[in-house]
Amino acid sequence: MAWYYRVTLVVAVCLSLSIYNIISFNGIIEHVDLIDEDAPDKEVVFQSQILSPLCNPVLPQLAGIKRIVFGHMRKAGGTTISAFLKKVAGTYNMTFKGFEGGYIELPGTRNDTLYVTHIRNPVERAMSHYKYEGRWKCVWLVNDEPQKLRPEGWEPTFENSNTLENWMREKCTTKNEYMWHCFSNCFIRWLNHPIGHCDDEGSQFANATLYQSALDKAQKFHLIIQTEKLRENDYVESLGNYFGVSPDILKKKNRIYCDDESKAANKAYPANVTDAHIKTLSELNVADLRFFAEFSTCPTGIQFPTGSLKDLL
Repeated sequence: MAWYYRVTLVVAVCLSLSIYNIISFNGIIEHVDLIDEDAPDKEVVFQSQILSPLCNPVLPQLAGIKRIVFGHMRKAGGTTISAFLKKVAGTYNMTFKGFEGGYIELPGTRNDTLYVTHIRNPVERAMSHYKYEGRWKCVWLVNDEPQKLRPEGWEPTFENSNTLENWMREKCTTKNEYMWHCFSNCFIRWLNHPIGHCDDEGSQFANATLYQSALDKAQKFHLIIQTEKLRENDYVESLGNYFGVSPDILKKKNRIYCDDESKAANKAYPANVTDAHIKTLSELNVADLRFFAEFSTCPTGIQFPTGSLKDLL
């Protein structure tokens, strides 16, 4: 079956694209349709509305949970979530294992494990990634002692910053075996590690097979945390109830390496981001936009289970 994406977002800028239609964008997805080219008027329902671990988190069915595994997606609030999950693990004398930017231990690998991951609007995530370490090298901004990796006399300026256009042209990069620099369909590619990795030039653009594979894997997590929801007190309190631990750590952002320095540099020398840039990023992330909408579209709201993790220990 031939299909393509039609993404409907929220501000009024109409664009006609050969594979998909991006109607507008302000960082919040309103609706995304999957279109069957053979029957373009047929409504296609999200496959994951019922099975979404974001809309309907579940607890493991078996008692004796000893581990928490976290699939850490880069620049999506993972450091703060990791700090919280480490607190949970410490409270219950459990093992915490985080996987960032590449291979993730998938749900079902062990039956004594709670599997958690998270997701963020992919265009917002890409912009955050660019501003964090895409404009200037973090090690130059921080100027660590005693390494002193910053060139003598170097300071961040408009002139020595990497443009968003150049950043989006750069080939993704690896750190050890992990995909580190990524700007397009990163959630789908991380969930498909090592397929969809930097070694595969064509994988910068996710295809239907990679999409379905990522969808199937994501549906098996016990809990998917939506980064944007961490701004909502009721959602954060529900996470605390789910784990049976105070969620106070989630109410403030944990500092990460280079974060303060990159924010200061971006404030002093603001990035030039235009509607055309957002259009391009949306085109490059159309599969991830669909993926994000699949899991964050909750017709009846987010329904946390009764009970908590401590009941399974």
